[in-house]
Amino acid sequence: MKKAKLYLLISLFSIISALNVLLSQEIISEQLEYSRRYIFPFGNENDSKLSDSMKKLLDMMILVVKEKNSNLRIKIDSHAFSLKIKSDKLQKLSEDRAMNAVRYITSKGLTKAKVLYRGYGDRMPILDAALPESIQRNNRIEFMVVEK
Repeated sequence: MKKAKLYLLISLFSIISALNVLLSQEIISEQLEYSRRYIFPFGNENDSKLSDSMKKLLDMMILVVKEKNSNLRIKIDSHAFSLKIKSDKLQKLSEDRAMNAVRYITSKGLTKAKVLYRGYGDRMPILDAALPESIQRNNRIEFMVVEK
């Protein structure tokens, strides 16, 4: 009898966990429609690879754009900042970051026409100070779902 109750509890917990995942995805999908800006820092100032968390968010944005409204687009703003790297190389790095996101999005079946993207280099820092924290916060990529 105790084993049966334990199995029932485990089964119920599994069902509740699955429902929570589905509900959280639906909540996130609804929030994406309201042009919320999602900002992801790049820990390594020379890195242009998308992290798993960036890909998960992009996957949800792709679903919203595909399913909800044909006037929606994914907007990507990429920024790079470093005291060690010249401005022209930072511009290229931010463009590479944006293009990596575009490649990921198009590999998932969304056309390039559904993506607005731009690399800003070091022209739009969040923080002006040359502190390590500000450098990390200025090295970022921003994703939004926007209307055409």
